[in-house]
Amino acid sequence: MIEDHWVGHELPPERFVVEAGRLKLFANVIGETRKEYRCAEEAKVQGYRDIPALPTFLFAAEMESGNLFKLLGQMGVPVTSILHGEQRFDYYDTACAGDVLLVKSKVTDLATKKGGHMQLMHMQTHIARENGQPIQDNTSVIVVRHTHGTDQ
Repeated sequence: MIEDHWVGHELPPERFVVEAGRLKLFANVIGETRKEYRCAEEAKVQGYRDIPALPTFLFAAEMESGNLFKLLGQMGVPVTSILHGEQRFDYYDTACAGDVLLVKSKVTDLATKKGGHMQLMHMQTHIARENGQPIQDNTSVIVVRHTHGTDQ
């Protein structure tokens, strides 16, 4: 069972460099075919500074840091007991190849359901350029299944 004292816990800030090759790979993986997501020149014609990040790319970057999995380990939560609950993205600007971003996440709420068999952990992640300019906020709910009520 995740204890309430984790609410408000902030994960270590993660520095993330947006690389053109990673953006192109992500575009390939999700089937995006528009040229501005593969070619810097075309991106500039479309008004971007460089190859833009697709909207959900930064969620993948957030997960790549491994901070969430470290936090779950500190909480005593096996990764095999978690499910994706819900997710929301609020966009303020587009990240582009060459941007250096800071990713800051924290636990914002914790709710226990089904007599202790399930908990909902709410997370908020703020992503900004190093100069503080906001790029996006990600809000997510992670479902933690407990097999024996309050036992792990």
